[in-house]
Amino acid sequence: MKIYRSRKGRIFGVCKGLEESLGFPAKYSRVILVVLAVLFNGWYILGAYLLTSLLMPLESREKPSTFRENFEVLRKDAFRFTEKELRDLRRYTSKEESPESNG
Repeated sequence: MKIYRSRKGRIFGVCKGLEESLGFPAKYSRVILVVLAVLFNGWYILGAYLLTSLLMPLESREKPSTFRENFEVLRKDAFRFTEKELRDLRRYTSKEESPESNG
């Protein structure tokens, strides 16, 4: 069993990582964290949480096994990035043109 921080967590993914690796629900670990912060000085608990987030390894992403799979992932990412940039550019240019046409 490997304990790790999750990429889908709320703040640093420590509680969500414990849920995924140990099966312990994240909401319970968050409640325990808040109760400990109330009972003890909150700075100690915050420091322990930050230290844990630094020491716990981040969940590793599955890497494509072949060159073709890697190329497909890169191609899809490039298309997504290009489409986003094109939408942003169109939005920016439409905002720039609208005051001139009204004035």
